Amino acid sequence: MMSEAPKQSKFSIILSKAFAMGSKPTPETFPELPDVLVWFRFFLAIAYGTYLGVNGVMSNVMPLQALNLICFVPLIYARFYLGVEAEVFATEVIFSGLLNAIALS
Repeated sequence: MMSEAPKQSKFSIILSKAFAMGSKPTPETFPELPDVLVWFRFFLAIAYGTYLGVNGVMSNVMPLQALNLICFVPLIYARFYLGVEAEVFATEVIFSGLLNAIALS
């Protein structure tokens, strides 16, 4: 009997793809990228909203800062860290979960 190599869980496979610098994912190699970006935006929104709530920050500029943080940090991660081409994941990278995350923050 041959012993099988231990199988990786789906979560660990997705994490290894998400942290692979310069991997240039495509919809065929990393179809979970829009979902990863939704969760990334979710955690950014929770962290930013908690920061604002704990410190009692009140300003008219905060919704614009939340939009910029929640929209552009994951976009920079996808384009510069992963190396996603602009045409490959066009609207999925920019808009996936954006409005939900802004409402969450």
